[in-house]
Amino acid sequence: MEKGTKIHYFVSIVTAVLVAILGISLAITASVIYFTGDEQPYTRESVAEGLKYVIAPAVLTFASIVTSAVLKLIYPENKEKIKPLYDEERSLIRQSERLREKNPEALSDITIVSEREYRKRIRITLYAVLSALGILALIISLISKYDLDSINQSVIKVVSVVFSLALVAGAVSYIFGKLSIESMRRENEAVKELLKSTEKSISAEKNIENNDKNGLYINIARASIAVLAVVFIIIGIFNGGMSDVLGKAVRICTECIGLG
Repeated sequence: MEKGTKIHYFVSIVTAVLVAILGISLAITASVIYFTGDEQPYTRESVAEGLKYVIAPAVLTFASIVTSAVLKLIYPENKEKIKPLYDEERSLIRQSERLREKNPEALSDITIVSEREYRKRIRITLYAVLSALGILALIISLISKYDLDSINQSVIKVVSVVFSLALVAGAVSYIFGKLSIESMRRENEAVKELLKSTEKSISAEKNIENNDKNGLYINIARASIAVLAVVFIIIGIFNGGMSDVLGKAVRICTECIGLG
């Protein structure tokens, strides 16, 4: 792992931990003020007193975010080295790279293309839904009627609605994430099948090539033997070997068989 990647990884973990601590601190502080106060628990004094316990994690979180932004300028992130979040995504990337090396055209298979388009539509829909929920929460916060006589109840009511919208956004993100993972799993299965068929095709082509080479070598051996036989026959003719064979044949026929 490169130095810049290690730094980004470490800072991101620290920032995530600080954000979690800040959120927990805010939730605890708000709960303490609400349950220990009177009919109007959220006064300027009670909120100021409670925020004293949130300042430290808030400052550390802000400093961590600023540090992360500065480090991105000093050590630009290499997106190719960012680790995928899911096992399905990591497996899909590995299998796709293998298929790209052996048969790049197979990546244009209709199943693979359709699954990628499906995930693209999921992302666009998710962004649209989250944006709509965020805008709705902002509108509710701005146009809500805040009764000065019961300002705490008015604020709590608005916060409850906004929190409910946040829960809906989280549920939608979870569902869409599951759909995306299932799509990756289906694409991974299709890639594996194409990879198997590609490897079988490559193996068959190699076998055919080897058979062709073996046939060529056999034909060359046969031709070499035939040429060698012709050469020896010619040599025998020129050194009188043919006359010796003919004489022996005549003697065998006349002496042994008795044709004479």
